[in-house]
Amino acid sequence: MKIGNSVFILLAIAFAFLVIFSCDNFELAETKNKYMVIDIEKHEAPGLMQEFVAALSEYAKAQKPGFLIVPQNGAELAYDGLNPENGFSEIYINAIDGMGIEELFFDWNRRPVTYNGPLLNMLSELKDNGLTIMVSDYVSTSNVQNSMDYNTEQGFLAFPRVTENYHYKMIPSSPLDGDPLRNVTSLADAKNYLYLISSDNFSTKRAMINAINNTVYDVLIIDLFFNKTAFSMTEINELRKKPDETGAVGKGGNRIVLAYINIGSAETFRDYWKGSLPFLIRPYGDGYDDEYMVGYWTDEWQKIMFGDDKSYIQRILNAGFDGAYLDNVETYKRIFQ
Repeated sequence: MKIGNSVFILLAIAFAFLVIFSCDNFELAETKNKYMVIDIEKHEAPGLMQEFVAALSEYAKAQKPGFLIVPQNGAELAYDGLNPENGFSEIYINAIDGMGIEELFFDWNRRPVTYNGPLLNMLSELKDNGLTIMVSDYVSTSNVQNSMDYNTEQGFLAFPRVTENYHYKMIPSSPLDGDPLRNVTSLADAKNYLYLISSDNFSTKRAMINAINNTVYDVLIIDLFFNKTAFSMTEINELRKKPDETGAVGKGGNRIVLAYINIGSAETFRDYWKGSLPFLIRPYGDGYDDEYMVGYWTDEWQKIMFGDDKSYIQRILNAGFDGAYLDNVETYKRIFQ
């Protein structure tokens, strides 16, 4: 009995060590990766993100002049040293055409934001400099109209989303100031936008296209892919036309179609999630179990994002999108938190 117990205890200890040792890399087994060591200093991170966005923008606009670049959040990146007192960061401000902001007037808990003065001042200055500001507040149903009113007062586009639409998977019934005949050829022409990057509520790509075709939103933000199938140029051209005042599909004014792209995190459901991924830093957290923050400054990650015929931006261009909506530019600071 004593020998048997000793063997059992030793096996249990060995098993525990095996679990502890493998736990960190368990989620990465599919890609056979370990997390990279951050090889930059904290003070270098903002500038490297500014340069990354600028290089991506330059590549895309060289392929398609007028291609729109709209980063989400990270308004401080528009300024030298992240400080509005230093003036604009020319490399960044010249690379972008608008800015998306989440939770400006209402926070992640759907509560009114009590202090947003510095951010609001930055966004107002950016708007006055010609950028279109697109705000997605997370609100209770009772505050949908309040969010619209607050943003309209500031001259921002509003897309308030309720609990059921936290992950941008629903089409609200009607946009603010919807006009089927409004011809939107620039972000400055737009009065509203639809943010729909999840296809969970649609059984097929055609069902999703048909649902969008019946809306009069001025700007669309959708993913390049429906599940794992990319939208075609024919489909994007179809989405670009609003219905007219009688509801006739494709007979109204033009609108802008932007492609969502996550430039600060790798997502496990993307087709690049295979083989060796040396740029992974750690899980993103906050409930986003399929995302890992990346070393966005590395050649390996940037090559996936832009630079050749296989890159993500090139595929967006090939599909005929009018621009790209860049998520997770704030990774520059999150990796050090």
